[in-house]
Amino acid sequence: MIDQDVLERVLAAAVRTGADFAEVFAEDKRSTSVGLDDGRVEQVTSGRDRGAGIRVVKGDTTGFAHTADLSEAGLRAAAEAAAAAASQGGGGARTVALTRGAERVVSPVSQYPDDVRKADKVALLLRMNDAARGAGASIVQVSAGYGDSRKHILVANTDGVFVTDQQVRTLIRVTAVADGDAGMQTGSQSAGQTIGFELFDQVDVEHLARDAARMAITKLDARPAPSGALPVVIKQGSGGVLFHEACGHGLEADIIAKGGSVYRGKKGELVASPLVTLVDDGTMRGEWGAIAYDDEGHASQYNVLIENGVLTEYMWDYLRARNEGHARSGNGRRQSYQHLPMVRMTNTYVLNGTEEPDDIVRATDYGVYVAKLGGGSVNTASGDFVFGMTEAYLIENGEITDPLREGNLIGNGPAGAEEHRRARQRLRDGQPRHVRQGRPGRAGGRRPAHAARQVDDHRRDGGMSTEQLQEIADRVIAQARSGEQVEAFVSRDSETDIRVYEGSVEHFVSAQSEGIGIRVIRDGRTGFAYAGTLDPAAIAEVLADARDNVEFGTCDEWAGLAEPDGVEVVEQQLWNEALADFATDRKIELAKELERLTVNVDPRVRVDDSNYSDVAVESAVATTTGIRRSGRENGCYVSISTLADDGDETQTGFGFSVGRSPDQFDLAKAAKEAADRATRLLGAVKPSSKRVTVVLDPYVTAMFLGVISSTLNGEAVAKGRSLFKDRLGDVVANPMVTLVDDPTNTLAYTATDLDGEGLAARRNVLIDAGVLQQFVHNSYSARRAGARSTGNAVRGGFKGTPGVGCLALQLQPGTRDQSALVADVADGVLVTSVQGLHSGVNSISGDFSVGASGLLITNGVVGAPIREFTIASTLQRMLLDVVEIGGDVDWLPMRAAGVSLVIRDITLSGA
Repeated sequence: MIDQDVLERVLAAAVRTGADFAEVFAEDKRSTSVGLDDGRVEQVTSGRDRGAGIRVVKGDTTGFAHTADLSEAGLRAAAEAAAAAASQGGGGARTVALTRGAERVVSPVSQYPDDVRKADKVALLLRMNDAARGAGASIVQVSAGYGDSRKHILVANTDGVFVTDQQVRTLIRVTAVADGDAGMQTGSQSAGQTIGFELFDQVDVEHLARDAARMAITKLDARPAPSGALPVVIKQGSGGVLFHEACGHGLEADIIAKGGSVYRGKKGELVASPLVTLVDDGTMRGEWGAIAYDDEGHASQYNVLIENGVLTEYMWDYLRARNEGHARSGNGRRQSYQHLPMVRMTNTYVLNGTEEPDDIVRATDYGVYVAKLGGGSVNTASGDFVFGMTEAYLIENGEITDPLREGNLIGNGPAGAEEHRRARQRLRDGQPRHVRQGRPGRAGGRRPAHAARQVDDHRRDGGMSTEQLQEIADRVIAQARSGEQVEAFVSRDSETDIRVYEGSVEHFVSAQSEGIGIRVIRDGRTGFAYAGTLDPAAIAEVLADARDNVEFGTCDEWAGLAEPDGVEVVEQQLWNEALADFATDRKIELAKELERLTVNVDPRVRVDDSNYSDVAVESAVATTTGIRRSGRENGCYVSISTLADDGDETQTGFGFSVGRSPDQFDLAKAAKEAADRATRLLGAVKPSSKRVTVVLDPYVTAMFLGVISSTLNGEAVAKGRSLFKDRLGDVVANPMVTLVDDPTNTLAYTATDLDGEGLAARRNVLIDAGVLQQFVHNSYSARRAGARSTGNAVRGGFKGTPGVGCLALQLQPGTRDQSALVADVADGVLVTSVQGLHSGVNSISGDFSVGASGLLITNGVVGAPIREFTIASTLQRMLLDVVEIGGDVDWLPMRAAGVSLVIRDITLSGA
C-alpha cells in the first residue's frame, strides 16, 4: 500500500518538531452491499475507501489528521498538520527504522466475496424473501440485506512497528413484518463472520428467514412484559451483548483512566458471581471481532478480564498502556482511517458453566426467558444498563409459556453481580459467542448526539471550490448513455475536534475528506457506487461500477431521479465567515473555559472531557433530469461530559451549546446543565412501579421526536411499515400538538437550503392541531404515493443514496417554562435522560418501553432522584396523552428542537 522507505521519511517528518511518537494507519477497503425491500432488489452498491490517518503525540497531547492522498507529498502534508496540532515547539532530526512484523492469519478465507458473482449475492436475498413470505399469510413485508468487505490495513510507527493485516467480513440480515388483529410486529435475524463467502456453507439463509418470520408471527399473540424485579434466563449464545455493554465498556482503560467506570480501582476484587469468567479474545477464528493485529499494530490476544468473579485486568491501547507503564492488550480499535484509535472490545464472552440450560429454566418459578437480545447501552460510571428484548417469553413454574412483546431489561452490573452471589445462580452460556464490534464506538448514554451533518450540507473548503465540485458532477452526468438517468453527488468537508482534560489539550483533530457517489437508473433498475477520493481514475471506476450494479436490481416502476419542481430556495445565512476565520488558539480556549466554568459550579463535579467541534461542508449535485445545485454550510458546538461523586457513587451529566459561530455559544448555561445533570442524580434509587404523569426534559423530548419522525416517513408508509399508514386526516394527537419540520428556520442546527437530491428545503406542517396532515417524502416515495416531494431527501454523505427523513423538527411551543409545568403535577416524574430508544421503540407497532432516570414530582415539587426504571406506553397513546407543551425551546445538535413536554398516564416500572 505504501513503501517502507516512504513511511520512514513521513514518520521522521512527523516527529521533527519534538514529538514523542508518530503513527501512520492506512487502509484500503472495498465493499459491496445489496438491499431487498418490499419484494424488490432495490439497489446494489459498490464502495471504495482508501486513505491514511496520521497521529502525533507529544506529552499528553495528540494531534491527528487524515488524507485520501497516499502519495509521499500527501502523507507529509497530513503528518505536518498532525504535528502542528500536537506541538508548537521546536525539535530536531530523528531517524525512524521500521521492522516488518510477521504475517499473521487469524481467520483464513477460502472464497473471497469479491470473486463471487453479484448475481449470486442477489440470489441469497431473493431466497430469503420467498422463505419468509412462505412462513405464513400474516407476513406482509420482508426486508433483507447482504454486505461484504475486504480491508487491507497498514500500521507503522516510530517505535519501529510495521505490520499489515487483511480483514474480510461477510454479513446477511433479514427482517419480517407480520400483521394481525393486534397490529404489526417484527422479527429479525442475522449472521455475520470474519470470513468470506463460505459463510453460506454454514448458514442456511432460508432457515434464517423463516426464523425471523416465526418471531414476528409469534409476537402477534404476545402479552405485555411483566414489570418489576424478576429473574431473567438468557438463551445460550445470546448473553454476550449483555456482558459487552454491562461490563465490557466499563473495563476499557480510557474510561478507567478518568474515573468514569464503576470498575475503577477494583482489580483483585470480587465484582461478579464466582461463576463468571469474562474473556475478550481477538484471536477467535472467524468471529466478527477477529483480527490479526489491532489498529495500532499490536497482535491480537486472549485476555481474561474477570476470572471466577474477580476482576483481573482491563483492556488497553497504546496511549493508556504507555501512561500507566502497562502492557498493551490488542484493544486499540478505529472506525476507519479517519478516526483516532480508542480502547474497545474484540470478541467478548463468558466461559461455559456446568449446568444444563433446561435445568436453569426448570429452577425458575416465575421470570422471563430471553431468546434474543437487541441493542443496549450502559452508563459506565453508575453501571446502569438497558437492553431491548426482541424475543422473550414468560417462565411459569419452571416452564417457558407465553410470548412477550418487545420491552427492555434494566439493571446494574455490579448490583446484579451481588444479587447473583446471593442467589447462587447457575451459569451455562453454551459455546463461546462473540459480540459484534465492527465499528468501535463510545459507551452509550453519556454524550449528546454528534453534530455530524447528515443532510445535503454545503460549505467552502480551502482546497477545492464549490464551483470545482460542480464541474466534477457536471462532467460525470455528461457521460450518460442513451436511456440512462445519472446523478453525481460530490462533497468535500473539513472538521476540527478539540478535547481538553484538566486544562490541557488531550487531542486535536483537524481533518478533511472528499468523495463522490454516482447513481445510475436504467429501465427502472438502480445501481450505485462511491469512492472516497476525487481522483479522475477513481471517478471513472465508480461510474463503471454503478452501471454494472444496475444489471442486478429489480425493475421498479417508481424508480427515477428527482426533477426540478419549481420551489424556490429560501435564502439563509448558513455560512459564517467568522467561524471560517476563527483562530485555533481561540477554539482551544473555549474548551478550556467551558471546563473551568463547569468545575466551579459544584465541588462534587469532575470533568470527563470538554470539547470544541466545528464542521464545514461543501457539496454539489447534478442530474440528467435537470438538477444542478451546490452550496456551502458550516456550524460549531461545544460539549462537556461530567462526573459527580458522592462517596463510592458516581453519576454522569453533559451539557452543550450550538451556533453558526462561537459568539452564539452560552458557555455558562452549558456548564450549569452539565453539572446539574450529574449532581441531581446522586443518591438516586429505584422507584416503585406505578402509572404517572411524566415531564420530559427538552433533550428527552427531542429524542422522542426523532422516533416519531420515523413513523412519518413517506417511504415507510408506502411499504406498510408505519403505525400511521392510512391515517391522513385523522386525529392522532392532542389538539395542542402541532408538529412542524422546518429546515428553513436558521435557529435549527440542521437548517439547510437544499435536501439530499438538490430540491429546495421547505417548511412542512406534519401534524396540525392534533390532525395528521402529511408525511415527508423524497422524489421516490412521493412518486409511489402519488404525491410531490416535500424536500425531505436525506443522505449521509457521498457514500449513500437519498433516503427520506425529517430535517429540523419542532413542536409548536407553549408559553410556560419547565418549573411552571412541574408545579401542576401532583404525582409524576421529571425524566432527565432515557436509554434504549433504538431498541425499546417499535415504530411499526408503536410499542414504547425505554430505560430512564430522573426526579420524582410530588405536589408540584421536584424531589428525590430515581434511576433504573422504564417508562412505557405506545407512541399513539403518548401523542394523545400530551397535557402541555413548554415554551422553553432548546436548539440542540440534532434534527429536532427540545422543549419540555408533559404526558399523562405513563407506566413506570421499577422495583
